[in-house]
Amino acid sequence: MSYTFSGTLSHCFGRTPSGKFDENVSGSVSASGSGTLSCEGGVSKGAGSASVGGNLSSSFRFMTESAGAAVTVESPPGTSGVIGELVFQTKTPQLCASTGLASAKFGGWGAFGSA
Repeated sequence: MSYTFSGTLSHCFGRTPSGKFDENVSGSVSASGSGTLSCEGGVSKGAGSASVGGNLSSSFRFMTESAGAAVTVESPPGTSGVIGELVFQTKTPQLCASTGLASAKFGGWGAFGSA
């Protein structure tokens, strides 16, 4: 199964376009991946990019492992880039037992950058 996602980032640490350090910078993220996914759980891998504060951007590779609505996100071994814990929500949970979810809203925390 293939998927794409995009969204906004909030409450990020970064620099504003003027170069001032700020603890509440916003940004955006987009990525695509593929794997064995279901509402019960699964694994996937993919690549994406994120930008924060208008002047910091990074590309990354990631792997996911999920159990139910909980999703762990991390970079592949030997790389740096991304880590996070997410939970998805849907208004149509009954679709998990039939056709699967076409979309879901995710929330949680994450970090990206290089060591």
